[in-house]
Amino acid sequence: MKKILLSVAALSMLIGATVFTSCKKTDTTPPTITVTGANPYTVTLGTTYTDPGAKATDNSGNDLTSSIVTNVSPTNPNMAVAGTYTINYNVTDANGNVATQMTRTVYVQIVATNLVGHWSIADVTDTTVNYKDALTASTTSNMTVWTGAFAGYAGNAVSFVLTGNTGTTINVPQQTVTASSDNISRTYTGSGTVSTDAKTITINYTQVDNSTTPPTTTTGVDTYTNNTGKK
Repeated sequence: MKKILLSVAALSMLIGATVFTSCKKTDTTPPTITVTGANPYTVTLGTTYTDPGAKATDNSGNDLTSSIVTNVSPTNPNMAVAGTYTINYNVTDANGNVATQMTRTVYVQIVATNLVGHWSIADVTDTTVNYKDALTASTTSNMTVWTGAFAGYAGNAVSFVLTGNTGTTINVPQQTVTASSDNISRTYTGSGTVSTDAKTITINYTQVDNSTTPPTTTTGVDTYTNNTGKK
């Protein structure tokens, strides 16, 4: 009788263990990823990119940050080419649950200091005039650039502003300046673009000669080429 009782007890334990195992829930909850730092994130062309990173945890609170996989590479973002880049963050927990991919937008932006230096310019109105100019950065705005001989007139200091997330578009705000070369007052407005490698600038402008009655309006295009290096 004692052996029978022992067998029944062992069977009961086996059944209990089986029931407990079958009732145990399988973890199907994906981990979560939190992007840290600025998003979107803006970095200056020609500098070094350090990714601000992200954090990840599973539903039990375990830290999975060290397991995060990203697509950051020497060309993502490419610090030599202005543009918009996407950084992806992915992680999988110990049970194979995959987190929803999180992303960061990175803008590699051209700023005024990227354009400081000596440039060769082709100015096209009714004729083409080739000249040289030195561009300088504003001391009050990192997106404002000053020319010294705009449209080919010596001492014609006209500023333009880099715009957009990547600094590749240009606005020439309305401004009236007097060139030292001929002491004539002219009013300028315009727009343009900067190549993504910051080696070429194109500005389409409108020039109003205030010395005539009525004032004379002309349009022109200045194409800048940085082939003499920066200083």
